[in-house]
Amino acid sequence: MSRRILPRMRAIERVTTAVIVLLTTVARLAAAQPSPAFAEQMRKGDEAADRGAYDQALDAYKKAFSLSNKSSFDAALGMSLAYRGLGEHKKAVDIADEALKLAGTDPDHLAQAHNLRGRALYALSAKPDDKRMGEAESEFRAALAAEDGFQPARFNLGVALLKQKRDEDGIRELKQYVEHAAAGADVSRAKLMIEDPRRARETFAPPFRFVSRSGDPVALDDYKGKTVLVDFWGSWCPPCVQSTPTLVKLYKKYAEQGVVFLGVAQDHDKPWATYLDQHHIAWPQYLDSSRVLLREFGITAYPTFIVIDGEGIIRGRRMGWGPEIESWLEDEIKKSLKKAP
Repeated sequence: MSRRILPRMRAIERVTTAVIVLLTTVARLAAAQPSPAFAEQMRKGDEAADRGAYDQALDAYKKAFSLSNKSSFDAALGMSLAYRGLGEHKKAVDIADEALKLAGTDPDHLAQAHNLRGRALYALSAKPDDKRMGEAESEFRAALAAEDGFQPARFNLGVALLKQKRDEDGIRELKQYVEHAAAGADVSRAKLMIEDPRRARETFAPPFRFVSRSGDPVALDDYKGKTVLVDFWGSWCPPCVQSTPTLVKLYKKYAEQGVVFLGVAQDHDKPWATYLDQHHIAWPQYLDSSRVLLREFGITAYPTFIVIDGEGIIRGRRMGWGPEIESWLEDEIKKSLKKAP
């Protein structure tokens, strides 16, 4: 091969390499731009998750993840959130692992993924000395190591420490959280746990309040010492409708014994009011149009029945309706009444 040909070949190689690099860069930039279809599925997922429809949210996030060729951190994080909302915490952990791989070196992404993985592990922990509780603590610390100002992880770390009966450490983290976090429901919860660390170890009901349909103020604090049954329902929900005769019967039987019945509906105003009047439902009712109570109680299905004892601790929670739940409901009321002071 002549010396004149070699420089020409090397020049061609340099041009070819430059073209390949350019095409690869363009391909990466194109892949980084979300497609309209991807953006639409993410929008659907976010909207469904916001209203607690986690099954629909999961479906949308899965489609978005597929459209991104399984490269979207946001879609992976959304799937993990949806699985957690559905109570499928093991799957939430697995998808959080995927999100961590996609987070790269982005501090905010790393903090979110570690925090979400910790939340799922926390939910899987059966008792304070469960090793998964320790793993959850490590995840929350990893989130804060990635981004020290990521306050959700600070809150979760404080709760995890209190769960493990490390009250001094937990209170210190929660105080720091209260000092730096924006005002909201978790700040109120943190303050309550700082005052009484037992609130992290028992499932206390959120200290809710509302104005009932009749215009009367209703607050959980007003019912200290009494058993409270909260029925989350809607007139559009067949199992909710099926439960009405039993609830009316239980109300007549136990209201005089100090049991408080409360209804919280996700419904439209006119059919809700019509249903209440037609069935002569006498206990306080609230139309949760803003979904505040639904989010605070983590309601994902209807009907959901929650039994709260006189200390404000949730003693029972069931979803759906049928003979088994009907029997369970009365049993929980009886047990709570026996424990009442």
